[in-house]
Amino acid sequence: MRLGGVHFSEHPQVPRKGSLVNFRRVIATIAVTLSAALSSTHATASSIVTVQNRIDSAKILADQRGTTTEIAYLDRTTGRFSGADARHAVQTASVVKLFIADNLLYRESKGEFVLSAADRQEMSIMLQSSDDTAAQDFWTRFGGSPMVTDVIHRYQLGDASAEDRWFDTLVSPADMVRYYDQLLRGNGGLPSAGRDFILNNIRQYTTHGTDGYDQCFGVPHAVDGCARTGTPGHIVQGVKQGWMQSEDGRYIHNSTDVLGPSGTVISVIFTQSPLGDSDDYDRESINEIAASVFPSDLTPGSDK
Repeated sequence: MRLGGVHFSEHPQVPRKGSLVNFRRVIATIAVTLSAALSSTHATASSIVTVQNRIDSAKILADQRGTTTEIAYLDRTTGRFSGADARHAVQTASVVKLFIADNLLYRESKGEFVLSAADRQEMSIMLQSSDDTAAQDFWTRFGGSPMVTDVIHRYQLGDASAEDRWFDTLVSPADMVRYYDQLLRGNGGLPSAGRDFILNNIRQYTTHGTDGYDQCFGVPHAVDGCARTGTPGHIVQGVKQGWMQSEDGRYIHNSTDVLGPSGTVISVIFTQSPLGDSDDYDRESINEIAASVFPSDLTPGSDK
């Protein structure tokens, strides 16, 4: 019979047994193929791990160790910011030496005074080798806490506050990311000569501070294996570390870093040890946290 020009058999053929079996095999094969394709698509989607995913994992790791951590990460190419407790301000320890240098260079550019060659050499040692004597000398000679207040104002650091002692200055990881970003952009009021002075010195950071402490912890330890910073082929292009024991007995490690030849990524990781634990324990914590944020097969800035 015909319906609408299409022929329909009134007595349709029933497939032979062998044909039916083959037909079922084809259907089964198609089903398996579709299932595999869907599984593969799901696996690919779930395998895309973002910076924030890694930071969240690092925070869990810190919690398991009883370590307090604050993290901020800025991809300056995309403008993407990631973090954990990034607005929580803690003691900077030696990281504030950046602010001391910035203030001195800014005030010199305004004609307030002229820094001597000896002053500049002292400033270089303070930035490269985290010299405490130099920091205290500048703090005493050039005004103390208003030096930090000036930097907070010029760079619009929302969480930071100046304290009576330079190492007690409070700053958040988000503040430090903003400071570096604005410094690199030339938006903090510091002339290019002063900006270059700071960046060139933190690019030449020494493996040990003048007090003998090993500065290779946190991000430099995770990313470059503490290879010489700033040389061709190395990811870390600037480092300012901080470490101290607070008055309540907790150990503090702060790692602030500029990554990539053009400062593509800025990373800041702060840690504070549990009460009763050692400097070595907190140092191990920040190394493990940094390794979680920066796995060995990752080039910073190449992910999401």
